[in-house]
Amino acid sequence: MKKIFLVFFCLITNFIFAIDVSNISNEENSLTNLQVEMNSSGQAIAAWQNNRYHEKSIIEFATSSDFGKTWSEPQFIGESTNIEKLKIIINESDEIMCLWEKEIDYDYSILELAISYDFGRTWTITQSDEMKYIMNYSIKNINDIVFIIWGESTTCENKGIYIKKSTDFGRTWKNIKCVDENSYFKIFLHESGHFLIAWDDSLWDSKTSAFQKLIKYSISNNFGDDWSEIKSISLNTNEIIDIEQCAIDDNGHVIIIWLETKKDDNGEYSTTFHYSYSSDNTKSWSEPTILEKGLPSARFWHPKLTLDSSGKMIFIWQAESENYYEEGDFIKVAISSDFGKTWASSKIISDKDYHCCDPFIKIDSNENVLVTWVAQDLYYSSTLQSRYSSDFGINWDPIIDLSNKQFIYHDPIVVNSKGKVILLWKRYLERKKQYQRIISSDFGKSWE
Repeated sequence: MKKIFLVFFCLITNFIFAIDVSNISNEENSLTNLQVEMNSSGQAIAAWQNNRYHEKSIIEFATSSDFGKTWSEPQFIGESTNIEKLKIIINESDEIMCLWEKEIDYDYSILELAISYDFGRTWTITQSDEMKYIMNYSIKNINDIVFIIWGESTTCENKGIYIKKSTDFGRTWKNIKCVDENSYFKIFLHESGHFLIAWDDSLWDSKTSAFQKLIKYSISNNFGDDWSEIKSISLNTNEIIDIEQCAIDDNGHVIIIWLETKKDDNGEYSTTFHYSYSSDNTKSWSEPTILEKGLPSARFWHPKLTLDSSGKMIFIWQAESENYYEEGDFIKVAISSDFGKTWASSKIISDKDYHCCDPFIKIDSNENVLVTWVAQDLYYSSTLQSRYSSDFGINWDPIIDLSNKQFIYHDPIVVNSKGKVILLWKRYLERKKQYQRIISSDFGKSWE
């Protein structure tokens, strides 16, 4: 048995060191909020915040023209104080849009927008007084139709969910639309132009003398030009509710997934994923159904939903073990083949000998699935792990260790239509940090 173990260890170790790990940033004291995007021709941009102590924060970026194999030296977009929530998009013409939130004063922030129409050589930065009092926001792009969606603070006069739209990748913008007087939301934009916004709310029930939870939503079938009347789903509970994911397609299918958190008599919390499904464009809904019930005194974290054009879905999350002081968390997946109407039993895909956290997932139209996460040992040193499936999660290849044991933080992965993958992480070097990357040409089945 010892001989077999030693041979296996050597093979794995050799494979790890064969992977080309490259730096894309300099070593700095405080790097945060890394974002990366890539188009089908292999043009990629990575952007991040360099938060220098007692100085202004700097927005830096690097570009690649060969599917992430080589990168430019870090460059500079702009600087400001109190920057957060950086986001980027890139289109098929190599044009880039970068957006971030800038805090002006307590409870007052605005969105700043930087656009480059020459792949990062020059930038135009604009501020908008229309996008202010930001609680949360998102940016979406489909075929150069760009949406900026944000929720304004409940303390301001014009609280609500707002949408700003451009049909020419930010050259001109249409009038802002307000969907509802709320601040937190989940959105899904289908490539056909079907758009879903969902948020949770509560309504006082005089019969029970308690607030009953609701999920409210509005849909658009024409890229956000017109929106339906706001409707709601009654959940018949007064527990803590958080909408986690939602989706819509052009065949009338809609799903909303939420997390219910309950507190028991001992003061311990446990969580359950629920969902409701519609097959007729929200005219009717299924009864709220349990997707996954957590272990007693255990919680769920970082849920993500992804789907292909046929309506197949994979839902992934980090699950806390019942004895979380002694055992590590694990990564679970659940699969649906009918746009979330029914779900197969969930299964663990991570290594039970590690504490596994921060999962990311990507799929394509050929049923390839790539999942990555951080795995920590008892000494809190971390490695990045990945797992690949060629049949939409029915069977999985063995787990691959992608980095040496060190202190790392998992950042986003990006995949383009040709199966090229760029995977990035933040490495901790004593008091400094640095962003690194590895790449794959076969959707993460192997790494270069």
